Amino acid sequence: MILSILPLGTAGTAAVPIFLLSQFTKVLVSYILVFLLLFPDIILPAIDFNFNFRYLSLFTSFMFLSVDFYFSSRYSKYINVASNAEALFSEIKTPQNGSFHRGDFMNSLKRIAAAALSAALCFSMAVPAYADHYQTPKSIKGVLINEHAQIPDVLEVGASQVVLNFPMSWAFSSQLSVCQDLYTKLDQAGVTVTLIVLNDWAAASYSPSLLPVSQPTGASYYAFNTLNDAGVQSTRDAAKRVTEAFKDCVSNWVIGNEVNDGQAWNYIGQMDIDTYCSNYATGFRTWYDTIKGSNKLANVYIPFDFRWNCGQVEGFKYGAMDMIPRLNSRLKDTDYGIAWHAYPETFEDPVFTDDIYTLEKADTYIINLKNLHVLTDYMQQADMLSPTGKVRHLILSEQGFTSDSPAHNGQCLDLQAQCIKEAYETAKANPYVEAFLLNRMKDEQGLLDAHYAFGLIDVNGNKKPSFEVYKNLQ
Repeated sequence: MILSILPLGTAGTAAVPIFLLSQFTKVLVSYILVFLLLFPDIILPAIDFNFNFRYLSLFTSFMFLSVDFYFSSRYSKYINVASNAEALFSEIKTPQNGSFHRGDFMNSLKRIAAAALSAALCFSMAVPAYADHYQTPKSIKGVLINEHAQIPDVLEVGASQVVLNFPMSWAFSSQLSVCQDLYTKLDQAGVTVTLIVLNDWAAASYSPSLLPVSQPTGASYYAFNTLNDAGVQSTRDAAKRVTEAFKDCVSNWVIGNEVNDGQAWNYIGQMDIDTYCSNYATGFRTWYDTIKGSNKLANVYIPFDFRWNCGQVEGFKYGAMDMIPRLNSRLKDTDYGIAWHAYPETFEDPVFTDDIYTLEKADTYIINLKNLHVLTDYMQQADMLSPTGKVRHLILSEQGFTSDSPAHNGQCLDLQAQCIKEAYETAKANPYVEAFLLNRMKDEQGLLDAHYAFGLIDVNGNKKPSFEVYKNLQ
């Protein structure tokens, strides 16, 4: 049936009778079509098909196939694919008996319409239809990247997950489509994409009410504005803009960065911890509802640094132990997850096994890979479980192990590799860890003066020993 509407010649050629195909040919094509509709993933594995639409198209195709067969008649030979309209209508106006029959003409038009509509419905199956999407990772192994050029490195090192930063100002620029292409390519390669949404000051030039302050304060990133209705609405609009762009390629969403540090990473102004948590919970729920409205399979995370029991320090910095129960009381009905940053307590030293503030007890100052079970033990408490009674999703969304350490006489490439291996194996041994995301694939020049050489590749593009070690970890 599909072949009956395909041009069999090229422009300028004589008209070709297209409906004079044998019934055998039509039936053969129809069976091929049905197979495509029933088993599209075999033929087109990279395409996501909507189940209901698939079978609606199948039913419709059968219906129009029947119509096509019903209207098969001797008059079908007068309907030709021609190089111009004149040839087409000259055939119609010159029937064998020398007279024109309106009924015959209408039957022929019905056949054309039936075949064309059927083919359109069938070929529309090749257009990706919206469906809830989650790329299940093959392992916990992951890494932070920031550009298309790093995709081959991701695949070579065998990372099944990546994490990326997305400043909100990008949502209002051409960078949105660039990121959409990057995330789609990663997802199509079978890599699970985790996206960190960050409210940068530059976003104020596009949506002023998205920011909670009218003047920059020197903070690296700001909380989403939940201080007034206009701010909440701007947050909702921005969230919808981003989630609609990435709903088919981003599986995990992290709302903000290290939100227990309200001084540098989630600034919203001076307030007590209860008010602070209330504002973050409002912003998180706004994003959560918007994300789940676009893709109910996506996971949404609250991010923390490694400080567990530190009280309130340095202005608006809090321990996660104080924040998590407050946030849980406000978000218990959601399926929120925890995104933890498990750095060594000294960033300039890759060794974490000898950290002195990282203790094997519930009120430890720091939680990292040395004592990760303290966090997962806490999250197993009945009051902390998800609405379905499960331990909440946990990803280690940021940790880095430097290859340049003053404590180890500068360059310590092999030591970095060893520490990454130990950290990864520790994370893998914990049954509640769903992702181990290294910071980062390639060293960043601006961080090297602070001895933060966290990358698997140096700034000159040379792979460090840690690259090969990480590659071999399963």
